Amino acid sequence: MEPNKYQSNEELYFSWWCDTLKDKGIIKRYLYESNTFKLSEPKSFIYTKKLVTKVKTLKGSLLDAHEYTPDFIIEWNTEYDGIFYRDINKVYSHKPPYFAMQSKKNESVYSLFEIKGSFDRNNMTRLFRLNQKWLYDKYDLYVDLLIIPDLFKRTFIPDRWFYTDSGRQPRKINFGVKRFNEYFMWLNNQQYRRTKE
Repeated sequence: MEPNKYQSNEELYFSWWCDTLKDKGIIKRYLYESNTFKLSEPKSFIYTKKLVTKVKTLKGSLLDAHEYTPDFIIEWNTEYDGIFYRDINKVYSHKPPYFAMQSKKNESVYSLFEIKGSFDRNNMTRLFRLNQKWLYDKYDLYVDLLIIPDLFKRTFIPDRWFYTDSGRQPRKINFGVKRFNEYFMWLNNQQYRRTKE
């Protein structure tokens, strides 16, 4: 079994999906947990404590700082604008699957992703939805939520996911299977290459 640097199997599976897009030249690169955004500063309060000879002023913690780190950042190949992603600030005549922002530093176009499994044991999706709104409000950055394996049902299954995590046995898949080439052909048949309005 390959070493897993990811915090969940779903994140590992998503990296296989990204590897396919990178091999096909659709994305330039993807990064895992590379940027952390501060959403709020810590808050404290002041109080005094009487000692034997003096009164000391102390600071107590009221609220911790709050930060959020998207699971993945994908940098897109701009040839696939309107097919795999849409610039969040442009108007399109159709609905490409993922939102993207243009970097203020350079011309790169990227998307942020939060990856979850279909079973949300600790209701972490609810927490993510708050962070998603907060990040967009504070930094104008939108994070797409992707559920694994729902993403594979909607798009394609990476070749590596056809086998169990050990890589030795075929995985039991209980939904319709599309490989990348089938999905890409389907996208073109849906006429996703429409011109932007």
